[in-house]
Amino acid sequence: MAKRKTDPMKGLTQLNILYIDLDTLIKTVVEEEKPLGDYRHLGVRLIDHREGYSDKLLSLSHVMYHTVILKNPPSDGSPMRVFVDESTYDDNRKNAINGMIRALADKSALSKARKTDIIGGMMTALLWLYNENIALPKSLDEARKAFVKYKEELNKSVKASELLQSSAVIRLPGLLRLLSGMLKIDEAKITEDIGLILESKKRTNAYNNTAAFSQEEMSHAFSFYYHLFDQVADFLLECKPYPHIIKLPLGNATLLPNAQQGGSMIALGYGQRRKGDAAVDYTTGHILSDNDIEAVISNLKVKNTARSDIKRKRAKLLEKLELVNGMPNHPVRLALGKKAMEAWFMCMLFIAPFNDATLATMEWNDTDEFEIERAENKEFRAIKYRAQNKPVRFEISAAFMDSFRKFLKLRRLILDGYSFQYLFFGGVGKDAFLTKNQQDGRYGSSLAGSFIRNLDSTLPRITSRNSRKDAGRDGLSSHGLQVALSILQNNKATFLKHYNGQTAEEMASQVHNFLENVHGIVNGGPIKPEQESAIGGCGYEANPEPKTISEESPVQADCNDQKSCIFCIHFRTYPEKEQIRKLQSLKYIIKNIAYPRAEDDKHYNEAMGPWLIRIDALFSVMNEEEYGAYKIIEEVGTEVFDEGMLSPYWLDWVQLFEDLGRFA
Repeated sequence: MAKRKTDPMKGLTQLNILYIDLDTLIKTVVEEEKPLGDYRHLGVRLIDHREGYSDKLLSLSHVMYHTVILKNPPSDGSPMRVFVDESTYDDNRKNAINGMIRALADKSALSKARKTDIIGGMMTALLWLYNENIALPKSLDEARKAFVKYKEELNKSVKASELLQSSAVIRLPGLLRLLSGMLKIDEAKITEDIGLILESKKRTNAYNNTAAFSQEEMSHAFSFYYHLFDQVADFLLECKPYPHIIKLPLGNATLLPNAQQGGSMIALGYGQRRKGDAAVDYTTGHILSDNDIEAVISNLKVKNTARSDIKRKRAKLLEKLELVNGMPNHPVRLALGKKAMEAWFMCMLFIAPFNDATLATMEWNDTDEFEIERAENKEFRAIKYRAQNKPVRFEISAAFMDSFRKFLKLRRLILDGYSFQYLFFGGVGKDAFLTKNQQDGRYGSSLAGSFIRNLDSTLPRITSRNSRKDAGRDGLSSHGLQVALSILQNNKATFLKHYNGQTAEEMASQVHNFLENVHGIVNGGPIKPEQESAIGGCGYEANPEPKTISEESPVQADCNDQKSCIFCIHFRTYPEKEQIRKLQSLKYIIKNIAYPRAEDDKHYNEAMGPWLIRIDALFSVMNEEEYGAYKIIEEVGTEVFDEGMLSPYWLDWVQLFEDLGRFA
C-alpha cells in the first residue's frame, strides 16, 4: 500500500516580517549596545538611495527557528516568504543576528548588492553550523575550531567537485565575519596561524578541452544579432507600419503587435516553433484575406471553427494595427525596441571584447552622446568593479560607428524622454532599471539563451567569455601575449587562466616557456636599488653579464628575466625574511599557476622541476650556512602559501589569483 504523503507545510505559520533599515539596527546593537525589540519577526532593509531603485528586503528571523521553510516570492521585487514552526523558536540564537549586524557596522558605505552578498555569506555559514550541530561559539578557542572545520569542509567539497573553488573562496569569509561579530573580536585573531587561502585543486581552464567555436559559427551568430538589430532599429526609427518583414540568416520573420497579450512579437517564417498571429503569413507579412483563409482551412476537418478563429484573430489584429501604427512611441513599439537593444548588446561583445559585467553596467550620459556624434571612433573608459576598480579602455572602430549612433537613437526612443545612467537597461521609459543579470555578469548569457530558444535554435551559445576568448586567441597568435592582454584589458593571470582559447594539448606545449615569457610583460628591467632583483640580489657590481651556473643547466640565466637569476653564478641571497619571501613567492607561482596547466604530472615535473629543485637547493645552502634558517624558511613559507603574503613584485601580476576565477 502506498504511503500517504505528508504535507511539509503542515503546522507552519508564515512570518510577518518587520523590515528595519540597517543603520537603525547598527545604532541599536553596536552604538547603544541594546538588544533588538523583536527577534521573532525581524528583517533588514538595505536602502538604495538611487532614483528608481527599490530597497532590498532580507529576512533575519528565520535563523531563530529550528523548523523553517523559505519560499520564493510570488512576484519580482517582493521579499522571500518565511514559514516556521513557532514552537521551535530558540532564544539562544539571538547573538547570531547581533553578530551579523555588528559585522555590517563598517560596511554601510558598500553597495546594496555587496551588502546582500555579505549577509548571504554569513547566513550560509550560520546554517552550516546548525546543520553540523555545532553550538554557536562563545569563546575564541571555539570560534577557531569552527573556522578550521568550515575551511576543511570547503576544501573537501572543492576536491570532490561539489563546489566551485571560486564559490568556496567567497563563502569562507562569511563564517569569519559572523564569528568576529558574535564575539566582538578581530578577524585576525580567529585566523591567526590558520589563514584564509584554500588549498588549490588541480584543474585546467574550463574551456581547455572544449573545441573553440568555428569561424562559421561566430560569423553566423554575429550576422544574426547584427541584422536583427539593424532591421528592427530602422523599422522603429523610421516609424514603419506593422506588419513588417525582416530577413534573418535562416529566413524571413514578421514583426507584429501581439493582439492577444500586448507587446510585440517576431513571428518566424522558417522551420522553428512558430510564434505569431495565425491571421498573417509569416514569410511575407501578408494579412490573410477571406480567400487566403479558405485556402488555409481547406484540408481541415473542422472548417467552421478554424475559419471563425482566424477571422476573430484578424479582426483583433487590424484593430491593434490601427492604434499602434499611428504612434511612434507606443509601448508595443518600445517593447520591440528592447529586443533590438539586446541584439546590439550581443554585437558589442563581438565588436570590442567587453567583459559581460563591464558592458552591462557601463554608465552613460548626455555628454557621451554629444561626443559620439562628432567622433570617428569611440573609446570607452569603464571600471571593472570586480577587479578592484581597475580602469579599462575599449574602442569601437569607425566601421561600426554609424551602427552605434543608430543604437543611441534607438535608446533615446526606448527611454521616451527620460534618462538613465547606464547604457543598457531593463524596462522602458520611466520604468527603466538595471536588471539583476546585468549586475551579476550574466546578462549576455541570459540574452543568448533567449535568442536561441525563441528565434534561432542553430545559434552557438556564445557569451562574453567566448567572444573575448576568440579575440584573445587571434591576438595571441598574431601579435603575442602583450597585445592580446591589451585587447582584452586583462590581468596576466586572469588571461592565462580563462581566456587563452587553447586546448589542453596546445597549452601543454607552452608550459615549459610559461615562466620564461610572462615576466617581460610585468617588468622589463631590474628593480631598484641597482643590485636588487625580484628574486634576490646580484653580486655583479658593474654592468651585469649573466653566466649560467653550468652548461647542463636546463634554464639559462638572463638579466632581462629576473627570476632566471637563481640559475646565475652572480645570484646572491641570504636567510632574511624578505629575501626568502621572494624565493617562496616564485615557488608559489610555479605550484599554483604552472601546475594546473601541465598536461600531466610527468610533464609538469620535467618542465617545472628544475625551478623547484633549484629553490630547494638554495634553501638547503641557507640551512647549512646559517643556524636556524629553516625556521625562517618554514615561517615565511606558511605566510606565502597559507596567507598569500607574496613579495610585492610577484603579487603585482598575480593579484587576482586568490580570487580563483572571480572575474571569469
